[in-house]
Amino acid sequence: MGLLLSILSGVLALVNGIAFSLGSSDRKQIYVFNFLAPLFILIISSVFSVNWGVVLDTGLIYPVRTVLVLVISGFCGLGYIMMLMFAMNTGPHSLSLCLGESCLVIPYLLSVLFWHDRLDPAGLTGVVLIVASIIIIGLTKEKKIEKSDFSSKWFIFMIIAFILGGIELTIYTLPNRWAGWTDVANIRPALIQFGKLSILIPIISKKIKIQRKTILIALMSAVFNFLIVVIQFKAMDYLVKDQMLAVLYPVAIGTSILLFTAYSRFFRKEKLAPMANFSMVTILAGIILLSL
Repeated sequence: MGLLLSILSGVLALVNGIAFSLGSSDRKQIYVFNFLAPLFILIISSVFSVNWGVVLDTGLIYPVRTVLVLVISGFCGLGYIMMLMFAMNTGPHSLSLCLGESCLVIPYLLSVLFWHDRLDPAGLTGVVLIVASIIIIGLTKEKKIEKSDFSSKWFIFMIIAFILGGIELTIYTLPNRWAGWTDVANIRPALIQFGKLSILIPIISKKIKIQRKTILIALMSAVFNFLIVVIQFKAMDYLVKDQMLAVLYPVAIGTSILLFTAYSRFFRKEKLAPMANFSMVTILAGIILLSL
């Protein structure tokens, strides 16, 4: 059951990827999407996820450092999605998502360097594959993919997304490393969204109008984002009993990447050169090895 739920979370993540893809078609609406999506997630989490009974009964107040860390994590997450969508606006969507997902190599390396977590041969091989693939992508120049330049601009967006995504994942897990910390009210997903809502500032300053299409896409993304979290937590409950927790993320991410690649190929008619396809395969292999 845990494996099936892991696959299901990857299937639902496909919808999230499609939302990013659709929302990236208009550069200005990327700002709007990245305000509405976290706003909807905040509302959904507050209604269906946060245990307000615990908060009200105990007068629970999270330490300032916890709130600060989670808000900063959300701010970095905002930057990650923004840069990912800017990259999709500039170049190939399938390769953008694949490279973006590989950002989990950063918290993996930092956990080894600063918290002395175990570095095994599989993880080291995964790091090498991902880093080598990024270098190959950076040196590869492809032109006129869907009438866009797959050039240095796209690569710069992706490198920034890669770094910010890695920082987001690293900061997000910091409270778990603090002695005695528990999210008894399950308020963490809601707190993170406050960092993302800062995007409202450039929306107001640029006087960007909200389109109905963007509202629908952002709502779709928010709903599926919430469902993914719920299903992954349930998958963890099953997998931990069978000592298979390590398969959750490689199965979910791998499923998402494969399905989104198929979506990009057959629905978006996106074609990549052999070297780009090879890089995607090695990145996917690296992610799987990294998560084992």
